Amino acid sequence: MILIITLGFDEKFALRAIFRHGLKANDKILILMPEKSDPRAEKAFSIIQQIVGNSFPEVSIEKIYIPSQDFPKAVSVLRKLALNVLREGEKVILNISGGQRIVILELLTGFLSVDARNVEVEIESEDSSTMAIFPLEMMRKMDLDQEDIKILEILAQSPKNFNQICLILNLSKSSVWRRLRKLMELGLIEKKEKTYQLTELGYSRISQNQL
Repeated sequence: MILIITLGFDEKFALRAIFRHGLKANDKILILMPEKSDPRAEKAFSIIQQIVGNSFPEVSIEKIYIPSQDFPKAVSVLRKLALNVLREGEKVILNISGGQRIVILELLTGFLSVDARNVEVEIESEDSSTMAIFPLEMMRKMDLDQEDIKILEILAQSPKNFNQICLILNLSKSSVWRRLRKLMELGLIEKKEKTYQLTELGYSRISQNQL
């Protein structure tokens, strides 16, 4: 696993993320900080480094400075980082609970620009009462037509089997099968036993009637 963390002045968000994931040998922690770093952020990194060294001696931790004041350059740096970590084939988690907002935006832009797959994003609310965890793909536009959306809306009401979906859509079985296969490959639906149902990513692709 590769855990990428945006660090601010407070180490608590980073430490909670590190211990929550229960790191093991060969896992990596990459801490992102702006080039013009504040002494408080440097102190926070030192605390994290010491605790990780004592608690997870076989886990590597690295500090990476980001040229945050130059947005295109920062995105270029983070795009290269994304390509490098994705090439390793490990699970990648972006923890954006702390750090400067501009660094967070640069990080997400960099990963989205390389069409990163199987990357998880997590963010903890300021008062630590809420944790949002979602796939990075939730932020990406997908090529869906009205029939695809209709299938998602049908499954949002309740799981359905193949024949039920065909009946509601009034399409040929071969057409429905192709669409279901496409939606499964995109991670929008999943099949459990004989029924299809939405994934969390699938729910993000339908429009709720009430705003």
